[in-house]
Amino acid sequence: MQYVIVIEKAGDNLSAWFPDVPGCGTVGDTVEEVLANAEEALEGHLEDMEAPAARPLKAILDEGLEVDGTELFGFVPYEQRHAAA
Repeated sequence: MQYVIVIEKAGDNLSAWFPDVPGCGTVGDTVEEVLANAEEALEGHLEDMEAPAARPLKAILDEGLEVDGTELFGFVPYEQRHAAA
């Protein structure tokens, strides 16, 4: 499955978060660094829980995600490696 990630400028770096995974986010100096960090963030955040459903970007935008046109959107792969505790 792939989760949508929203990447935004945050001062001198980039900040990113997942609309379908509340409380999970990451930062980095470049988009590449953010995406690499995002895979680790997802793994750690979802380690002991059932992974929520990943929606397509259109569904997230249709639900009312407010954007101002400066955001970048990407997709981060995730595979549940073990059952939730």
